[in-house]
Amino acid sequence: MKLTKLRSGRALVPLIALLALGAGMTGCSGDDGKNGAAGPAGPAGPGGATGATGATGATGPGADPLANVAAESCGTCHKGDGSYHQALYADYADSANKNLKLDLIDVQSTMVGANDYTLRMNFTIKDAVGNPVVDGNKLPSFNSPGQRTFYVVAYDSASDKFDKLLTFGANPSSGTCVANCSSGVIDDGAGNYHITLSKAPYDATTPPTGYTGTLAYGYVAKSAAVLVNKGHYRLYKDFASDGLVISGDVMTNAYDSAANLESCEKCHGKPYQKHGYREAKVANLPDWVACKTCHYDTRPGSDPIWQVMVNDPYDWATGGNGYVNGDESGQVIAKYQYVANVMNDTHMSHAMEFPYPQSMANCNTCHEGKLARVINDAQFTITTCKSCHAVEGKDAWAGQKYDEPRAPALMELWSDAGVTWHSNTGNCNECHKTGGVAKTFGQYHSGYNKMIYNASGQRYDELHKVAVDSVAFNATTNVLNIKLSATNTATKPVVTVNFYGYDTKDFYISGHTADGHAGTDATTGCWSARSARWGGCVLEYTLGANLDDVATDANTTKNNNLLFAEVAPTTPGKWEVNLDLTKYVQPASTKTPTTASPTLASIPALIASGVINKAEIAVLPTLAISGQTVAIDAVSKTVDLKAGGAFVDNYHQGTDEIAPVKGCDACHDQLATNFHSPAYGGSVIVCRTCHTPTNGGSHLEMQSRSIDSYAHSIHMFQYFDTNSVDFAEPVAKARYERHIEHTLPYFTPLACESCHAKGKYDVPDQSQSLPGLLSASYTLKNTDRAIGSVPAYVTGAGSRACGSCHRAEMINEDAAGDLASLNAHVAQNGVLLNNTAPNSYLYGVIDKVMSIFK
Repeated sequence: MKLTKLRSGRALVPLIALLALGAGMTGCSGDDGKNGAAGPAGPAGPGGATGATGATGATGPGADPLANVAAESCGTCHKGDGSYHQALYADYADSANKNLKLDLIDVQSTMVGANDYTLRMNFTIKDAVGNPVVDGNKLPSFNSPGQRTFYVVAYDSASDKFDKLLTFGANPSSGTCVANCSSGVIDDGAGNYHITLSKAPYDATTPPTGYTGTLAYGYVAKSAAVLVNKGHYRLYKDFASDGLVISGDVMTNAYDSAANLESCEKCHGKPYQKHGYREAKVANLPDWVACKTCHYDTRPGSDPIWQVMVNDPYDWATGGNGYVNGDESGQVIAKYQYVANVMNDTHMSHAMEFPYPQSMANCNTCHEGKLARVINDAQFTITTCKSCHAVEGKDAWAGQKYDEPRAPALMELWSDAGVTWHSNTGNCNECHKTGGVAKTFGQYHSGYNKMIYNASGQRYDELHKVAVDSVAFNATTNVLNIKLSATNTATKPVVTVNFYGYDTKDFYISGHTADGHAGTDATTGCWSARSARWGGCVLEYTLGANLDDVATDANTTKNNNLLFAEVAPTTPGKWEVNLDLTKYVQPASTKTPTTASPTLASIPALIASGVINKAEIAVLPTLAISGQTVAIDAVSKTVDLKAGGAFVDNYHQGTDEIAPVKGCDACHDQLATNFHSPAYGGSVIVCRTCHTPTNGGSHLEMQSRSIDSYAHSIHMFQYFDTNSVDFAEPVAKARYERHIEHTLPYFTPLACESCHAKGKYDVPDQSQSLPGLLSASYTLKNTDRAIGSVPAYVTGAGSRACGSCHRAEMINEDAAGDLASLNAHVAQNGVLLNNTAPNSYLYGVIDKVMSIFK
């Protein structure tokens, strides 16, 4: 089976110019040396026969693979490329207020007959300084992939209902006009335009029966102004929209959504524009009303496939169309029919299709301050439930529970509760109501993620804090003394110690890496709860009661870590521990290519030589309240070992932060609550203590475990653990292909400032960032992938960080030629050494490159 390439044509930066810089390709590892000369010929045999060939000589000494290692030249030709990416996005984000201005002037109506009206919409288009935009009939400069769309819709303020949509098509209708026939846009000169609609069923200049107002909405975008054009997403640098109240109380009794527009902006960018060009906030209309013109309240849903994805994945994956009647009508069967209003389309897409980065039960994300309006008895209907939950969830019945943040299937919940007689067609609030026989909506859903908020909506990370109070380093004994505290005395803190290399932002030695202890008991080794065995010690220690204790195992009644010695606490909520750095044994994985130094020097020696000057002391707190582990922020302090452990302010954080955690929490609410554990949230610096450049990606092939490589490739939607996917299994294959098709919720990965601090996204400064390790490629199951075997590589900082976006895209595309060209380019103009065992060039490359600067 061929692995389908779905994402062609989406390269972030054209590779042609990039690769032209390195047209002359050279090898990236040394020559193994020549075979020895053939031995002398043997004596002539009987009858003059040639004697046997002598033995092959020993292999000669190979060239030193580190001899030609130098700094990357990425910054020479790609200086400012990150700023270029962000500038493209900024051009789009400012498009609604920049180069175009659309003004809807009025809508006129002429009665032709009963329920037969001709409507004329007049409007103007001007440029940024008010000059008329003259374009001709049908607005040819706005043709696809541009935009020229106009709507009229009726509104009822008593029920907040929108209906009776009239669409003014940009092109004239062909054939006999039966209903809603457009003239196409007519150019009236000097930037004035109009468009007419024949056979309209009502007079839009007055509210139709049952409604209290009418309104118009339109938007235009120039074809040549498209910056991104992918699927449903189009981002323009020249874009304009406008609204117009035609009649009634659209503004005086304005629509008030139960959702906050600011919630969409947090994850999708500001201004929020669905698909990249349909604004939710439009001049002269209340917020969200422009959305309701398309997602009106009787519109038949056009994406039943969302429900099929989670209800019957096999049917979705195989294209069985079990959700469509078996006749020629193409009618969706009743259980999948739905109304494509804003609630359904938003809930279903986020809960069923997209990899939504938090729990759907966290209603507060979109409805903050308005939860009483959405979690009440009146809303507890099967329609509301089915907007987030599958009904059957057939893959769950096979024993596979849904992973967070997906909502479990209703029938699964009913089965677990022993109430399988429930119906998926009736109204839940017949029984589930205040004073009723069953729990209310609010009793099932508080509206808050229970890891992040208490029942009152207060964030646990604001109520409970931990701190690194002091650090002292004795350069004579090489002992670090660390004092910690927590405001809640039930907190169980894990302290980790991590060492920066060469005064960069990256860790040379991570606290998460097991050292070289290979003991078999508490005297010679450390206990690892993860692997349930004795072995290497880590620069991590759980203070107080050990979270990893196994009550039945006498060896784990204490935190068995030979490196640490805890001082008996005297005050609840305060802890003290000493770390003896002389006890840390460099693991074999840190070996260098020289026989004289088979492993790295000891930590005290690295401090003495100046390779290590600073450390990061991090605290990962675990707190359980009423049996629920809650999310409180991890914290850390940078310390100067040369100054006795004095705190260093703003070391690549604070005022000099690279990626503020608020960027993560804008979409995740509290980082790490739906991956890892709640203890890992609140600090990107703490993430980096584990996600270091000295490790290859453990779940992401051909990437580094460093936070830049990981975050970039994840947000480019590279798939985790692709080697576990059986591509012969239809659901697994379909889920893989759906995942790699997703796009950063800003509609483009060019929005660097969605994660990064301003100006912190260009090619890395190599004096401040270490080279790193990329993992090898996976061997995939039952698919013929064009990308073959790619070894683990040691590479430079730019290749690791910036290259991770491009690499992820090429992996998703199965673009083997592009990937090979990228690697060749990196090898020619930077560092790319095959690190497949027994090669171990990582620290040799780090030391060689950093010696240029230090």
